[in-house]
Amino acid sequence: MHTVFIGAIQYLLDAIVDLLTPAKRVQLDSRSSELSPLRNPVTGKSVRRITKSTQLSYLTAEQKVIALFTMAHALGHRAEICPDETRHHVLTAISAMQIICRVTRGKKPFTEAEHNHVFKVIGKQFWYSLSRLVGYKESRRAMYLTQRNAGKPPSKRKRVQVFEARPTEGDETASTVDSDSEDSTVPQHFLRSDKIIPHAFVHLPEQVKLGGTYQFHNTSAVESEHKESIQLAGSRVRKYNAANITETQMLHYTLDIKLFDEIADIIHQGSYLY
Repeated sequence: MHTVFIGAIQYLLDAIVDLLTPAKRVQLDSRSSELSPLRNPVTGKSVRRITKSTQLSYLTAEQKVIALFTMAHALGHRAEICPDETRHHVLTAISAMQIICRVTRGKKPFTEAEHNHVFKVIGKQFWYSLSRLVGYKESRRAMYLTQRNAGKPPSKRKRVQVFEARPTEGDETASTVDSDSEDSTVPQHFLRSDKIIPHAFVHLPEQVKLGGTYQFHNTSAVESEHKESIQLAGSRVRKYNAANITETQMLHYTLDIKLFDEIADIIHQGSYLY
């Protein structure tokens, strides 16, 4: 699932690594390399070790999940390697994402109410904490730029972007305030339509209910053929130094599509005979 494994986990791991100084990153990698390999709970076999938690660009979706649990052990239960102001949000975001991974990857059944709680309550906690982490880093960067701009002429100053919470309306009361108005106090890094929960998380429970299982949205089989699919598509693109080869390949492709359509029509018509 790209939304959870490639998207959300990648955002979290990048945000945590971005908080650390170069010395702290070396310390985090040292801790990761000393950990024992995690095991697959179904087969009991060891999975691939993540020895460097700060190098995340080369990881696949499956390895990002391993990196998430490896990061949790490397940081420790207090996340003392992170800045003091961010430790609570780091631990909250990691624990929330671990719960989400447990639900999406497990084979245990969950009710619709439980799915809604996982993605709309726990998911909201995750995005809140993640936004706070990114906001912390950007506030530090803004402070640094402000100091650098001091004493420089206006034409030489760099633009400083600082998040400002939306002011509260003067006639708002506790009974009229929107239940999601607290979103206005969160840095707007992952908001959609002024809601902290990204749009994909809102619809995931409904999609799982319609599909019957999270495996209904599993794209691992398709991803395993990515290389072959790209090579096949590349063989059909226009080759300016070999126009005849391109035309022949596109002709075969068109005839194949026409043949498949005719077979589908015959099968569809034959189903009415029985």
